[in-house]
Amino acid sequence: MAAAIDAFLEAEASVAVGESPITGVKTMEAFEATGIASVARERNCPLIDISRIQGNPDMWYDFISPFEPPPDNLSIQFPGITILDEMSCSACQSTVLMLLKRYREQVFDSFPGQENVTIAIGKGHQSVPRGTLCIGNCTAQHKKQGIFVPGCPPVATQIPEMISESDPEESPDVQIE
Repeated sequence: MAAAIDAFLEAEASVAVGESPITGVKTMEAFEATGIASVARERNCPLIDISRIQGNPDMWYDFISPFEPPPDNLSIQFPGITILDEMSCSACQSTVLMLLKRYREQVFDSFPGQENVTIAIGKGHQSVPRGTLCIGNCTAQHKKQGIFVPGCPPVATQIPEMISESDPEESPDVQIE
């Protein structure tokens, strides 16, 4: 955080440290506990506390669109796909959702003869089955179990091309970069 603030200040930018109202975290307390607040104060960067901002009109919260969380189980929407999701972020969840909405058939074409394709996302996996499509840097520890697609997150439109360049049965330890 300090390096980022310093870089912006060196570029003569105005810098403030703030929060987003959709996080659901007591951000100012988190800033204090993690030292972010002291780093900002040392550099004369204002801290923006959204709870202390008054908007006009007073009912501006009425105009907020509710955030829709991702579905709990993507495999319901995509038969033949098993998603192993352990502690993934919303970016990888969105990437997999876009991948399956737009390129589901191409994904299946890359795994000929399989009735089910297993996709892993997230950093919490102890293990994944052999032949798994491991998407995102958080699955790198399992890259020898199947096809590993790096990125944080990977770009959904590039994944079909990347996986078609490898054969998960013949080269289970391939890393596509």
